[in-house]
Amino acid sequence: KSDSQIKAIASTLIKPVEIYGTNISEPRNKRFLRPYKDDTGVYTIGIGHKIGNGSKAAKNKWVKKYGHTITPKFAEKLFDKQLDYHLNRVKEIFGATFNYFTDGQAAVLVDISYRGDLLPDMDWVKLLQSGKNIEAANEYLDHEEYKKRKKKGQDGVVKRMERNAGILANKT
Repeated sequence: KSDSQIKAIASTLIKPVEIYGTNISEPRNKRFLRPYKDDTGVYTIGIGHKIGNGSKAAKNKWVKKYGHTITPKFAEKLFDKQLDYHLNRVKEIFGATFNYFTDGQAAVLVDISYRGDLLPDMDWVKLLQSGKNIEAANEYLDHEEYKKRKKKGQDGVVKRMERNAGILANKT
């Protein structure tokens, strides 16, 4: 497996759901270069980078250290560092099972970790580790936030999670 290939695929999966398009330097992405609250109220900056624990205190500490805005280059640096972290985390959680995933599935697992939906003891993780991909994908969607958002319609999180489940199940 190629880490760089997995990270490249993960980047194409993550960026368009965190910013407009894939280029943080685009003028319409300027707002992401300042601390902002995501749709769940968590302070974030750049390409979906949670600031500390996401609290106002964490945001204030960030601003004190880095200022009120960051450059697109710094946003990319944060993103690359997060991709490395989440890829290593996925490898650690899945161990030898990781080698059986396609690059696309591995990239989806990086995206799931990036979103905060990957814990080692989750039922869907155990199912995936035992090769039960379809059952794992269905269990992954048995998720409180997903169900709540799905009732309201097809928002970005619903589409992202359904895309990820489809790839995990080998449907795409």
